[in-house]
Amino acid sequence: MEPQISVVIPVYNGRAFLAGALESALSQTYRNKEVIVVDDGSTDGTGEAAAPYAGRIRYYRKENGGPSSSRNFGVNRAGGELIAFLDADDTWLPDKLARQADLLDKCPDSGLVFTDLALIGPDGKAAETSFLEEKHRTKILRNIPRKQYGGGFIYTRSVFPEMLQSCFMLPSTVLVKKSLLRAAGFFDEKLAHAEDYKLWLQLSRQTSFGCIPNTLACKKIRPAGLSQATLAQASSLLTVFQELAQENFDGPKITGIIAKRLASFHFELGYFYFQHRQKEQARQNFRNGFRKHPTPFSLYWLLKSLILG
Repeated sequence: MEPQISVVIPVYNGRAFLAGALESALSQTYRNKEVIVVDDGSTDGTGEAAAPYAGRIRYYRKENGGPSSSRNFGVNRAGGELIAFLDADDTWLPDKLARQADLLDKCPDSGLVFTDLALIGPDGKAAETSFLEEKHRTKILRNIPRKQYGGGFIYTRSVFPEMLQSCFMLPSTVLVKKSLLRAAGFFDEKLAHAEDYKLWLQLSRQTSFGCIPNTLACKKIRPAGLSQATLAQASSLLTVFQELAQENFDGPKITGIIAKRLASFHFELGYFYFQHRQKEQARQNFRNGFRKHPTPFSLYWLLKSLILG
C-alpha cells in the first residue's frame, strides 16, 4: 500500500491565492494523501477561501506565529509518514508527489527528495524557469556522486558541504520522512528567515537526499522591501552559521566554508549599514567579516568604512 503523504500548507492573509495551492495539492495523481491548511491568524478572510474545500482538507486556525510555527503545527497533526510542504502562494504539477514517492520507495535509505521549481514574477511570467540550473547552484551540485533511478537520482554521500555553500531547496519542493523531521527538531521558530535552510542543513547530516531535476513546482515572487528583506535575511543566516561555527568539524574544509559564509553575511550587513549611514554597525560587520575570511575586497571595505566614518 502507498504510504500516506500529509501536505502541510501554512497561510497568512492568503485569501487571494490559497485556492490555487489547494487545487494543485488536491489534483495530485498520488492518491493516498491528506491536505492540512494551517491559518496563521489571518485577518483577510482566508478561512472563507478554504471553506469550499471542507471535507477535502483539514483546516486549522491558530494565533499568528510565523511560517515555522505553522509548518510545525501542521506536521504535529499529520497522519502521514511522509510530509510535503506547499506554501500558500505556490503550486505543483500534478505528478510531483507521485514521482517523489516513487523515488523514495526505490531508495528506502534516503529520507528526502526535492525537485526543481520555476520562479514566477508578479506579472505571471516565469522569471526563472529552473531554480537548480542557476549558474552558482549548478556548479555546486554537478560534482556530487549520484545513482540514477529512472527520472531521478540519489546522492550517494551527504550533501552537507554543498548545502553549506548554497540553499538549493525551497519548502514547496520537498518530500521528507516525518520521523526525520522529529529527529531534527522541526523548523526553528525563533528565526524570522532561513528557518528552512537551517532544517535542510540538519537533515543533510542525517540522511541521503534524492533529486528529481524537473520543474515540478512554481513559486510566486511577491514584491518586498529589498533593503529590509536583505537585512532580515542576512541577520538570520548569520545566526544559523554562527551556531554551526560553535561545532567541532573534522578537517579544515567544512570550517573553511562556514568562515567564508560568515564573512559574506557580515559583508551584506556591513554594506547595508554603510548605505544607510549607520557607520559604527558597518565598521563592526566589515571588521568581523575580515577576521573570518580576510581578502583584499573585505579589507577595502573595512578601510573605507574607517576612513569615511
